[in-house]
Amino acid sequence: LKPLESYLLPLWELPAGASQSFCTMSCCFEWLSSRRPTPKVKVEKGWTEAHVGVASSAGVPREAFVRSCMKSAPREERTRENYAQYVNELFEMASALTVPHKADLGRHAFSYAYLLKDEFHGTGCEDALQFVATTKPRDPLSELRLDFDADWAAVPKDGTGRVSASAFKQFFVQKFAEDLAPEVENPYEEFLDLCFNACLSMVPGSESALEGRSFRYGALLAGEFSLSGEGSCPSDVLKIT
Repeated sequence: LKPLESYLLPLWELPAGASQSFCTMSCCFEWLSSRRPTPKVKVEKGWTEAHVGVASSAGVPREAFVRSCMKSAPREERTRENYAQYVNELFEMASALTVPHKADLGRHAFSYAYLLKDEFHGTGCEDALQFVATTKPRDPLSELRLDFDADWAAVPKDGTGRVSASAFKQFFVQKFAEDLAPEVENPYEEFLDLCFNACLSMVPGSESALEGRSFRYGALLAGEFSLSGEGSCPSDVLKIT
């Protein structure tokens, strides 16, 4: 069964008199899509929950971030422990997204870390952005998915077909070499180490290398670092902040 959007034609390709039917189908598809929160809606809800009792402009400390994420934690005790480790490593990664590192998460760092909280293996919500979906939707993220597919095809892999920490770091340092300000080269490499660790924790038992889904979400994070130096604006490629 094909996704509903694959049956929808642009208005200018429809035969005369068919626009009303098209609008009905389009509205139906929009309604169905709206039943799954968009990334922006999801992180805005998380930001609000993390600011109960405090000013909405305040940064989010580790305790508040972890508490908010743990609402989605699996019930099984050992899995909850692994999930708690994962969200703590997400916080470590996010705190290094800006230069200098911050103890609390600002809106951008919080949003990208919080968005990945459900990417932990076993939550039932993995691959929310459909980076590795068998049938990928045609939407504003289509080009981004192609970019990450190209990254996965190009990055060196070990004998198991996975990506090591050193290969991950070297690949993204080279990918963003032209955009990376000299003064943040070392902080960026440190960030990539934290990014790799967080993505590795997505799948407990991954040992020391990333599979395709974890790598692609790492690729998303790798491009959100303040590449141009202190005070520079992040790309916010998902337009969620």
